[in-house]
Amino acid sequence: MRFRRCSPLRLAGRTTLGVVLLAATAPLVAGLGLAAGIAGAALLAKRARDRRGWPDESTERPVDGIEDPT
Repeated sequence: MRFRRCSPLRLAGRTTLGVVLLAATAPLVAGLGLAAGIAGAALLAKRARDRRGWPDESTERPVDGIEDPT
């Protein structure tokens, strides 16, 4: 098979297209990685809370900061 040369204009076009595709997909991939990190951290925090026996919600009534003078 013979080696076929690519014209400089075609090579520049392909390189530009590659850079554009990389620039377009990089934020998407970074966003997916960030979302996976947040979800993983939330899952680990939930597992640690369950392991320690902490309740999900407080069942106690909140204490008022102002006391009744009567």
